Parts: sequence; C-alpha cells; structure tokens
Amino acid sequence: MCSTTKKISCTHRDYLRKKVPAFLLMFIFSLCFISRSFSQLHQIHVEPTENNVSKASFYSLSDGYVGFTNFVGFTTDTGRTFTPKYINTGNVNFNGYGVNLTFGFEISGVKAFNKNTLIVFGDYGLEPSILYSTDQGNTFKLVFHAAYDPSTPGSFISDMVFPANGSTGYAVYTDNILRTTDDGLSWLINKTLPFNVFTNLQAINNNQVYAIGAYAGNTSLFATMDAGNSWQQIQIPQGNLKCAYNNQYRLVKY
Repeated sequence: MCSTTKKISCTHRDYLRKKVPAFLLMFIFSLCFISRSFSQLHQIHVEPTENNVSKASFYSLSDGYVGFTNFVGFTTDTGRTFTPKYINTGNVNFNGYGVNLTFGFEISGVKAFNKNTLIVFGDYGLEPSILYSTDQGNTFKLVFHAAYDPSTPGSFISDMVFPANGSTGYAVYTDNILRTTDDGLSWLINKTLPFNVFTNLQAINNNQVYAIGAYAGNTSLFATMDAGNSWQQIQIPQGNLKCAYNNQYRLVKY
C-alpha cells in the first residue's frame, strides 16, 4: 500500500481530497525497458485543464478506466488517450435513495472488472456512495448510499479492493468497513470500529485484509484473517503509519 495517491494512509480528509495531478499518469502506466535490469518511466498523457487523477483500474495490459475529477476516463491505449464517461443526474438510477445532488458525484476511485462492468466510488455531498455500471460507464446504478453524518469529519468511500479480482470485495468510509460477495452489486457494513477514519485497504486474499485508519493524530491498523468475520487491531507505535506491506503474511511497518 505504498503509492502517491489514496493508497498511502492519510490522517485527515483534506489530504485525501487532494488528487494526484493528471500529468503524474506517467508514473502509473508506461514502462520502457532499456536493459534486462532497468526501466524508464515516460509521460504519456496530460490533461489540458485541471482534472486530477484519483485512481486507475486496468483489466488488461492496455485497457482500463481512470477516475478523474470531472469524469471517468476509458482508455484502450495504456492511458495515452481517454474517452470521458460523465456522471450526471440523467444517467444514474438512484435506486430509491434520497441523494444530495448539490455538488454532484465526487469521484474517489474506480474498479474495472472488464470493458463493460465497472464500479465508481466516492460521495454525493459527503454522503458515501457506490455506483455500478454494466454498459461501459454510459449509465450507472446507485448500489450503496449512506446518509450524511455531521459528526464525521469527511464521509466518502475512500478505498475499495477485490482480492484476486473475485466476487468478494471490501470498501471503507469513516469508521465502517463494507463487504460484498456479488461483484459489488450489493454492499453491507461488515464492521464498524469507532474512533477510526479508514483511508486505505490492502487485501492479500479473500480471507486476509488490512484496513488503515487515523484518528486524533494516530494511525490504526486492523486485520481480518477470516474474510471479515472478525477484525483485530494490530498494535503499532503512536504516530502516523506511512506505509504497510505484507509479504507472505509478514507485516512490515514504516
């Protein structure tokens, strides 16, 4: 979980809301091998206006979706060009939910299963929300929505993982961990852990998942080893956890 966007644990919402400038896509997509041992990164795409990147999800070597500030971008050329997929009131089925449409949908990230099926997560006016599309991002259905909580400092779906690209997935917002077992079509709160604001997830497999949170200046780390049936807090030193990495069940903390 060491990256320059939301995959790095953050201690407050304002930091999370700072998206990565679009020109930094050069650090995400293109590797040019110059020898057997070395590679070089190249800039491959620059947005003409301020339209920052939140997260990318590729389902093949060249094809995938990227969450921008203003739209979801679909690419078939490793991120050199994008077809914009906009989210607006005209192409979203709100599925009976009452939604705060004042600011529209703010994109925090995407998860692409294939060309047709993708999930976009974020919030409607600080109301954590998950959108699901089965037609390449042309239309969406709201499959999860939580009401605004004025006591919570920033409510939005901050991260999502699907271990091994399977049907079981996890997502987090504020002090809640969500779980799905049907490819993201429906979500339930798997665990609520007060005094945490979860920001990031790392999944080793369906059973072993780590969640990083922050509260009152300290970072917390929780883990499940049984597919979310139970969660245990892992004791770490006080302060901010900058990175967590698991290598064959061995956790390394920095």
